[in-house]
Amino acid sequence: MSICPVRFLTDCRKKDSYKSNLGDGFLIRLREGKLINRIVQQFIITKKYPGLLLSHRFAFDQTFSRDTSTEFRLRYRLSSEIPLNGQSVDAREFYIKLSNEYLNSFQRDNYDLEIRLSPFLGYELKDSQKLELGLDFRINSFLNGSPASRFWIGFNWYQSFSSSV
Repeated sequence: MSICPVRFLTDCRKKDSYKSNLGDGFLIRLREGKLINRIVQQFIITKKYPGLLLSHRFAFDQTFSRDTSTEFRLRYRLSSEIPLNGQSVDAREFYIKLSNEYLNSFQRDNYDLEIRLSPFLGYELKDSQKLELGLDFRINSFLNGSPASRFWIGFNWYQSFSSSV
């Protein structure tokens, strides 16, 4: 078992409407004394149903560091947000967030597929802030080798700086 690397992620999004938004982000990670950088571009489509918020995220990212070739990743994530009170998540209410992500990784001549399953318990502090705590199960290398799986503990904090969330 390894200790989680130190990482910092910032993410900026422009909402076209409640139903879709474009975003980009930058991640800095320190792993085994090496600095790793990642640039992320994403498009998210969200649909609201009674008692359920469903989101599709399409993302493309590039990971680079000094000693390795650039890794390109193509990602798709389906996630749902289910309020534990009422038909929608409001301030000072808990919710469950479930997500399933497929991550295709291309680096030089290597290809890998990673599948992620993540259940989270969330709490909306106010209209512009959310906290989430949960598990992130990941499995990869099952196409070209013996499968490797990992569990991560995730703690997410979301802050919106716009007037509409």
